[in-house]
Amino acid sequence: MFSPRVIQLLSSSNLLMQGISRIDITSLLVLLASNLPRATYGEAYSDTDGTYARLPFEMLPFMFPGVDLTQEDPETITELIDKVYRPYVSVKADGALQMALNGDGRSFLVDASVYRSGIKLRGARFISDDEVAVLALDAQRNKGVVQAAVRASEMQKLIGQRRPELLPAVYRRGFQTAQDVTRLMAPGATVQLPAGALPAPADDEPPAAAGVPASPTPPADPSGPAGAAVDPTT
Repeated sequence: MFSPRVIQLLSSSNLLMQGISRIDITSLLVLLASNLPRATYGEAYSDTDGTYARLPFEMLPFMFPGVDLTQEDPETITELIDKVYRPYVSVKADGALQMALNGDGRSFLVDASVYRSGIKLRGARFISDDEVAVLALDAQRNKGVVQAAVRASEMQKLIGQRRPELLPAVYRRGFQTAQDVTRLMAPGATVQLPAGALPAPADDEPPAAAGVPASPTPPADPSGPAGAAVDPTT
C-alpha cells in the first residue's frame, strides 16, 4: 500500500496501527484537526504564507516534524500528499475530517484558493465556524447542481435536434429529476407540470421499435451513487 520510506515516516509520527502498515485514522484525524489553521473566510482567502489556510505541501512539516522534507525524493512527497493527506481532507459532507469535526459542534473543514508568489493555487484547507465560510461550502455544492442541470439541458436540446420523437420521454425524465432534486434541496416545495403535459410514467424508457429488442439495463456506475465521495481535491 505504501512505499518503505512512507511507512517509515508514518511510523515516526505514530500514524500507523500497531503491528501493521496501515494508517491509524483516528490519530491522523486528530493530528490534522490540531494543525490546520482556524480562520475566517476573509483571513483564509487573503492568506499568502499558510498562516490562515494551508496547501497540502505546507501541511507535511506539521505532520512529520523534524523531517527535512526538502531532502526527500519527490515521489515520496507525492505519495504523502496523494495517499496520506488528501484522502482525509475532502470538504464534502462525508469527508473523513469533515465528519470528525462533528464533535466540535459548529466548525467545518473549508477549502480555499490562495496565492503563493503571485500564483493562485487551489486546495488549501482551513477550519472555520465563520458564517461566510460555511455558506461558501453550501454555495459550492449548489453550483455543482446547477452545472449538472446545464449539461442535462444541453443533452435534451441535442436529442430534440436529432431524435425529436423522443422528446416527450426526455421531458418526463427531466420532470422526474426536477422533483427528486426539489425533494432533496427544498423539502416541502413542489414542482408543477406545465399545463397539458403528461404525467411521468412509472417507466419512461422509450419502447423498442418493432423487431428490435429493448435496450438492456445499463451496468451500475462504478463511481458510485450521485453525490458519492470522489477525489477530494475540490
